[in-house]
Amino acid sequence: MRLDEPTERAGSTVLRERPLSIPFLAAAALMLALKFFFDLQPQDFPLRDQASAFAWPAVLLALGLAVAGRFAERSVGWPEFPAGSTSARTGLLYAAIAGAAYGVITIAQYAVTRSIHPLADSAWVHVPLPWSVPFYTYGTLFLEFMLRLGCLTILTWGLYVVLLRRRLPNIIFWSVNVLVSLFEIGPFLARDIQNEDWLSVAATPIEPLFLSNVYEGWLLRRYGWLAPIVFRAVFYLLWHVLFGGMAKPLFIN
Repeated sequence: MRLDEPTERAGSTVLRERPLSIPFLAAAALMLALKFFFDLQPQDFPLRDQASAFAWPAVLLALGLAVAGRFAERSVGWPEFPAGSTSARTGLLYAAIAGAAYGVITIAQYAVTRSIHPLADSAWVHVPLPWSVPFYTYGTLFLEFMLRLGCLTILTWGLYVVLLRRRLPNIIFWSVNVLVSLFEIGPFLARDIQNEDWLSVAATPIEPLFLSNVYEGWLLRRYGWLAPIVFRAVFYLLWHVLFGGMAKPLFIN
């Protein structure tokens, strides 16, 4: 699919979602509401660096990137399907199924290879119930606003529209998508390089964590900004909320 492929049509009318649409503003408002919620009832975080995502500079940066990304989406020509359209529903269904599959894969990977799993360095990295529900809802919005809607969209727009004048669309998208997809796996990759574990470094392109981020980028390009959010929300529901909330006695004495 070309970056400048037209959006879905109804008859002769192009269906386009406004950049600052009601669903997007609702998602941004929910993220802010959760920020205030945790400010009023601060909790301990299982990983110290996660607390930085709740600092106001990080919150405002994520929201600013998301707003800019919505306008960049329109300039690049990515789909802007209204929430009720057939294409939007199809994309959200694909995202939910893939997110569930990734959740099952991650749980199985942790259970079978816990001694070498990246998250086995800590006793239990999951926020306990019921705090996990608002915590990972916020995390879903924060990361997708920052990574997909923000960095991926804006960098692609800068290279594709501004620098190269709408040339090499696929090369630009996939190059930026791979680069952005390294963000989450980056700390583990850096650790493997430091430890000279070159086999693990070489396996990075087939790591589920990396591949899931690449897939989220494709979801954004194909179905719009909400699809990767649904993917991550379903994944977090299985991995962090359900497994993390109930399986601790099976793995931690």
